[in-house]
Amino acid sequence: MTRRALRTVLALSSLVAFSAAAACGSNKDAAPTGAAGNVVLAEGVTLLDAQRADDVEVLPGKLVMPKATHGDLATKKAGDVLVGDAGVTATTKNRWGFLRKVVSVREEAGNLVFETTQAEIGDVVQEGELSGTITVPSLLPDDPSAVAEPSLGTKGGKTIKVLDFSGKTLFSRTDSIEVQPGKTLGYEASVVLTKGTLDFTPTFDVGAKIKPSGFSLKGAVKEAHVIATGQLDAVAEIDASLKLIGTATGEDVAALIAKKIFGKPTTTIADHKIKLPGLKLGFISVPAHAQFTAVVTCDMKWGGETRVVVGGKASATIKAGARYDGSTISPVWEKSASLEKLGPTWTITNEMGLRCAIKPELKLNLWDVASGEILAEAYAALDAKATCNASKLTGDVTGSAYAGVNARAHAKLNVFGPYKWEKECTLFDLQSPVATFSGSFPLGSGATCTPTPDAPAPVPVSSPPASCFGDAKVGGGGEDAGVGPGLDGGTGEGGVDGDAGPVKCDHDVCTNGTPLTTGCTKDGQAGACIKAICENDPYCCEIAWSASCIDKVEKGMYGCTPRKCGG
Repeated sequence: MTRRALRTVLALSSLVAFSAAAACGSNKDAAPTGAAGNVVLAEGVTLLDAQRADDVEVLPGKLVMPKATHGDLATKKAGDVLVGDAGVTATTKNRWGFLRKVVSVREEAGNLVFETTQAEIGDVVQEGELSGTITVPSLLPDDPSAVAEPSLGTKGGKTIKVLDFSGKTLFSRTDSIEVQPGKTLGYEASVVLTKGTLDFTPTFDVGAKIKPSGFSLKGAVKEAHVIATGQLDAVAEIDASLKLIGTATGEDVAALIAKKIFGKPTTTIADHKIKLPGLKLGFISVPAHAQFTAVVTCDMKWGGETRVVVGGKASATIKAGARYDGSTISPVWEKSASLEKLGPTWTITNEMGLRCAIKPELKLNLWDVASGEILAEAYAALDAKATCNASKLTGDVTGSAYAGVNARAHAKLNVFGPYKWEKECTLFDLQSPVATFSGSFPLGSGATCTPTPDAPAPVPVSSPPASCFGDAKVGGGGEDAGVGPGLDGGTGEGGVDGDAGPVKCDHDVCTNGTPLTTGCTKDGQAGACIKAICENDPYCCEIAWSASCIDKVEKGMYGCTPRKCGG
């Protein structure tokens, strides 16, 4: 007797990093301190415009430039700041600009080599104001198998139809394997993305105010915000099938699964950077760019002759970000969301396990620095159980399916100064009604079943948890940050207060339902996994233990032991 649960998660995500940075300086060796273009420069700051910065090679933790053209910078000392615009030629090794603090400088093979760390906005200006809106232009995919369809942009930006891989085969294999001594079993397996599109219309609102900080020679950030706004429309549907060639017993199927023949194929379907219109801090150019990647990863496990088609269609208008007022960080967000479940249609004679994730990621950078993320994700899940005897299905098949959309904010405002503070929380998680179904399959793979009525939809969350960002006091990056107390004297990382109230523990970590709180031990880790998730994503412990929370358990995030829920 074999019972196996199937959980299929198909994810389309638009990951938008909100990054905020501003700096300035002078082309001269010693940048003067004084007002210029509504900006008061700090001491030791050098600005390189696009022409002069073109021959700079930008590396992690290092800047390399010819001494012949930059010999005047050889006297730079530790603590000085170099700010460069993006290069202008096609061969430049400085495509995105840089914002760096000097650690040391040396001469090497005719070059000046600067060891550097990331600078922040208060290192380069004592006073100034940065504000503006960055609109991401239309984007064409790199993968020739993708279809870029022209479409009209909506208010605030142009539509990016970056992902249209409908009909793309993600995995296909015909092979055979020895399941018993002297017995070989053939199989044909495939995973096809029958529907896969993502439309996103992003706009970024970035701003900061820097004022003098007492007797310090650097400025203090008094206000900063980075807000991403966009309309997300995502569709995902995967058709996964496996056909066995030959006669298989239940023992053969078990052996086939044990061989792990399908593995974990990964396909990169897009990877490129986009140059964006920059901002201005007084007379200083602030270069901007975005990086887009999309990767498909599948975990596959099949037995018997199986086919499942399931997916979800979601639409969400999202406005999310973070605002810093000089002492606390608070979330900025609005949302509306709707979704429609696609399928499931399925045929099963034994058992199946499939999980695929499609993750498009769009990050905004000012200079070469990213400072946070907004993630909007459409997903679908299917759970199915079949009772089998040897190679024949003799019992009933039951299952459930649902789709959803959620958004998470990841605040990490490092360029503005408070980069010790970092927090991720779920802003909302809306799930469709659960469709349940059951039936008897005397005819095996050719049979069908009739779904039962949908269960009532869960109540959507109208606002994020109060402790989503909390009132965390944030400090700057170093001993001279000058923007208030650091985290050690605040409330940790913006998480919930230690007095969490009564323990909520109505179900285990693999079940959707009411929140689970610290103190609940239904995680197989004496409560350590639940505690870690509560500390990193209060939504799961204050609002609902939803599909996104179960996903964290299955992926082994935050120190949880990875596990397959429903198995």
